[in-house]
Amino acid sequence: MKTPMRQVLCDFQMPTFLPEIRIDYADMFRNLKRIEAQSLVFVAKSAHGNSLYPTKVGVPNPAMKEDIFGEISRRCLNAGIQLYAYFNITLDYELAKTKPEWRQCRLDGTPETFERYPMFCMGNDGYMEFVARHMEEIANNYPIDGFFLDLSYFTHQTCFCASCREKFEKQFGYPLNEDALRSIRGALAFSDFKVALREACLVNAMERCNTVRPDLVWLWNHGGDPAFKARRLDQKATYLSSETRTGNYAEADMVARRAACAGKPVVFTVAETQGDWGDWTLTSPAALKGLAGIAIAHGCALMVNQTPYPCGDYGGKTAAPVWDLFAETFQWVKRRERFCVGKEPVFSVGCPVSESSIRLLEGLSVDRTPEPWDGFRRWDYSHNDQFMTQLFAEMQTPLHFFPEAETEQWLHRFECIVLPDCPYVSPQFAEQLRAYVRGGGKLIATYETSLRDSMGALLPNFGLADLFGADFVRKSPFTVSY
Repeated sequence: MKTPMRQVLCDFQMPTFLPEIRIDYADMFRNLKRIEAQSLVFVAKSAHGNSLYPTKVGVPNPAMKEDIFGEISRRCLNAGIQLYAYFNITLDYELAKTKPEWRQCRLDGTPETFERYPMFCMGNDGYMEFVARHMEEIANNYPIDGFFLDLSYFTHQTCFCASCREKFEKQFGYPLNEDALRSIRGALAFSDFKVALREACLVNAMERCNTVRPDLVWLWNHGGDPAFKARRLDQKATYLSSETRTGNYAEADMVARRAACAGKPVVFTVAETQGDWGDWTLTSPAALKGLAGIAIAHGCALMVNQTPYPCGDYGGKTAAPVWDLFAETFQWVKRRERFCVGKEPVFSVGCPVSESSIRLLEGLSVDRTPEPWDGFRRWDYSHNDQFMTQLFAEMQTPLHFFPEAETEQWLHRFECIVLPDCPYVSPQFAEQLRAYVRGGGKLIATYETSLRDSMGALLPNFGLADLFGADFVRKSPFTVSY
């Protein structure tokens, strides 16, 4: 399937307390045609928990006067625009009223929230069934092309609900409590446990929907993001999907490069505003084109966000300047996309995307050792990649990420390999690097690279000491403060 390069996300997340919510369909589809949008993501089940169609599984939004999602799907079909149903996986105000036992919980039993929205546990069997039945209902009743799944996350503080505690103890043989998380081993087990629960929940829903519609397209927010350690799950996506914000050009470049290395089409989601999602200050054409340029330079499709006013004098309409911004940006993209899609980059410097190092850094962040700075190491991997991306961009040197699992087929393409604080280097990866250096390749490594074993224990020396020409003596007693 050819990836639609110009996509729109209608982020119509509407609460139930409004006097009414409506869409001006004629205005929306006139503008979608004008900007030459190829696909639309529209909310079926929102972050508030209500649905924009007459659901029998969940809660319909009482402020709507008609089947909003149904009319959107009918008009997309007639207009030849691909429609992906937006489904929020974990956030739900409505379900919090009736199923509090399904919510994600912190260690002390406090129910978890995300930006004040109640969060639900993907490991709870009852909730997993609810999600699957809800999505099946949409696939059965509407001519959608696929699903866009959002907020399929556990937070770093969750989940310690009764269901997770029971499943964890059954799998690992010891209770899920504070004592279990005092060691790196326990923290890693907890991380792996959450990765598996998320995968099981999403795969269950996908398989149920694919039984109804085998041709469905699948994408979810942060698909392809190595911080989620979900390479196996991401292989089941049709498109990977990442997001960024206006002004975060260095981060956007890093996100696009890392997602593009996974070998699947990538959709790059960008807010229409100057700040974060839900801001009200419209960004400029130059700023949006800057992010669009980063996206398409790496072969990524562009998905731009917009939200119609739900009611009042402008009810149902998206502000005209937003559509004008999209029209100008999409035309700019359309003139350039043929030069970018399917093209291979120049290979100079390579960096492995290592899920094992990401996992280990997350485990080190909760290790109760006399190393206070380790508490921040959960973020090190993304920060290292972002700074490295910016460094090589300023040096005008091409940088390419590649999956560590595919090292053998990638190494020979690069003049230099960079390992930015990869604490664990497996024996197989180490031998591949030795062969690469013997063959004339250059290797740059930083901080604790190869200084930990797979469970986070500090080794007496660097595993790659022979390549570095340096031995580990001790950690510096000094710290640097900027």
